[in-house]
Amino acid sequence: MRNFLLGLTAAVTLLIAIDLVRSNNDPTHAITKTHIIEEGRNGSPKTIVLIHGFSAANWVFDELTPHLIDQDYRVIRFDLIGRGQSPRINTTHDLELFNRQLEWVIEYKQLGEFELLGYSMGSIIAANYAINNPDRVSKTFLISPAGLMGAPSISEYAVNIPYINELLVRHIATPDYLANMRQEIDNGWAKEHWHDLYRQDLTRTGSNYALASTLRHIDLYNQGALYLDVSTQGQVHVIWGNEDAVVHHSPVKVFDKHQLACIANAAHALPYSHSADLARLIKGFKPALCNAQTAPFDD
Repeated sequence: MRNFLLGLTAAVTLLIAIDLVRSNNDPTHAITKTHIIEEGRNGSPKTIVLIHGFSAANWVFDELTPHLIDQDYRVIRFDLIGRGQSPRINTTHDLELFNRQLEWVIEYKQLGEFELLGYSMGSIIAANYAINNPDRVSKTFLISPAGLMGAPSISEYAVNIPYINELLVRHIATPDYLANMRQEIDNGWAKEHWHDLYRQDLTRTGSNYALASTLRHIDLYNQGALYLDVSTQGQVHVIWGNEDAVVHHSPVKVFDKHQLACIANAAHALPYSHSADLARLIKGFKPALCNAQTAPFDD
C-alpha cells in the first residue's frame, strides 16, 4: 500500500508539473480576439456589461437583453476565454485571466462609468472587478452568485488533477450540462436551438481544458470573503431564485437584507427563465426575501 501511495503521489506530481508547462502561455493575443456583442441605441444614457457563468456563453442573456434595451441601456456582453466564440488557449484560467479580459473589453469599448452584472461564476468576476474599480462601477448586480456552495467534497478535491479532470469534464460533466439544458428546454425556460449551440461550445477543441483549468484555479465554493468585501462597495444588488439547487447556501448569510431580492418559484437560470422579473429588479431594485416555506437555504 505504501508503494502504491508513493507511486500515485509521484504520478500526480508529474501531471501537475507537465500542466504547469502547458499552461504557461501568454493570453494577451487571445484576449484581443474576445467575442463581444453590443446592443442598444446610440446615445443610451446607461451602459451595462454582462458576464456569463462557468460553462455557457453570452447567449444566456438573449432573453434578458431586449428587456434592458427597452430600459434604454447600452448592453455589452462577451464570451469568456474558452467559451462560446472566444478563443481557446492553453493558459491558466483563473480570476486574473478573466479580470484582464474584462478590463480589455471595458477599454476597447471606451467605457466611462457603467453598471456590471455577473451571472453564476460571472458574479465572482464582477465582484472582484467592482472591489478594485469602485470609481468605474456605478451598480453591481450579482445573479445566482456562485461561490456560496460550502466546502467541496473529497471527491471534488480529487478531480482537480490535471488531465484526469479534463476526462471527467468530457465524459461526465458535459453530458450532465447538456441534459440539464434539455430539461430547461422542456420546462419552457430555454430556446430549443440552445442545446445544439451549447453542445458545439462544449465540444470545441480546448473547451474541456478551459473548464477543467477553471475548476482548478477558481474556487466556486467559498467566496464569502470576496462577497463580504463587495457588499461594502456602493450599490450592490443580489438576486437569486428560491429553488436554486446550484447555489446551495443562501446569500442571506453574506449580504445585508436590503441588498437581496429572492424570486419565488425560480431556480438557477434567472437570465432566461425569469428574464422579465430580473429586468424589473434591475430597473428598480426592491429588496425581497422568500418566506421560510419557499426558501430552502435559510437553515
